[in-house]
Amino acid sequence: MGETLHVPAWHMRGDANSIRRARERAHDFLNGLRPRISSEEEQSTLLAVSELVTNAVCHTPGSCALNMTVEDGHVCIAVSDTSRSLPSPRAPEYDGEGGFGLHLLALLAGSLETEVHPHGKTVVARIAVGDTTVRAR
Repeated sequence: MGETLHVPAWHMRGDANSIRRARERAHDFLNGLRPRISSEEEQSTLLAVSELVTNAVCHTPGSCALNMTVEDGHVCIAVSDTSRSLPSPRAPEYDGEGGFGLHLLALLAGSLETEVHPHGKTVVARIAVGDTTVRAR
């Protein structure tokens, strides 16, 4: 079993700028990992971060938080928001209105879990990475 790396959660306002900021934070986090993950794994992780934070911003009121960890060969992305409603996939709308996010996350992540808590929920996606000993530099 590999090492586990935990970092403090990044709290965001839950506005449109949160998506960009989350990607920037995730990019910095991933660049600090040693050994480096592949470009494909990095892009999948950044896309999953974007989708999770976009869902929190678009479908829930208030702030959200991003927490990333590395454990057992996976980058774990956890996004918490203020809604206790479970995410549910909907049919994609090809006119630009969405519906692709959860379907895309299901393809990217080895697992997608939701935990409801008193102040909202946390959705966790796990992206497989090639080296089970990934750690911060």
